[in-house]
Amino acid sequence: MRDYGSVHLVIVMYRIRQYFKFLFSSTNQYGIHSPFVYQYLTKCLYIRSSTKVSKTIGVLIKSIAYFKAANISLETEDRNLYQKISQEFPHISFKGTPCDILYVSSNQSHILEEEGLIASRIHNESMVLIENIHGSKERNERWNTLQNKDLVTVSIDFFCCGALFFRKEQEKQHFKIRI
Repeated sequence: MRDYGSVHLVIVMYRIRQYFKFLFSSTNQYGIHSPFVYQYLTKCLYIRSSTKVSKTIGVLIKSIAYFKAANISLETEDRNLYQKISQEFPHISFKGTPCDILYVSSNQSHILEEEGLIASRIHNESMVLIENIHGSKERNERWNTLQNKDLVTVSIDFFCCGALFFRKEQEKQHFKIRI
């Protein structure tokens, strides 16, 4: 039986290995040939923000503003996130489907495996943002499964999180992008 220290070390080593693999295979906006993704990066994610939050929450907040999201769903146990988003975007609704943005924290990402759950909650312009996709081998495998679903047309791996898009007018593409 392993003690907590050795388990923690295995997790840390896994994340370090995944991060180096990500660095060698990722790009920035100059390696992107999709106008949709290029615009999203240059007009949204690469814009500096004065808000001090984690990278994943930064992606979420910037995406809400960029996509002019009106209805979002937060699959998280973090009640402070609801409060933060409500303060920044008083017009946001947290009820109803389909949602413009579905945010899924790492400890809730298993819900996306339920068949039909994503399809019942999104529309063509929706985004699903998943936290900590490389946090463990299981999360990494879950991310790979999700990005390969027929419903997903664009997936973006930011290492800290992953974004899925469902734009029927776009051909299926996967990106690894440094932010």
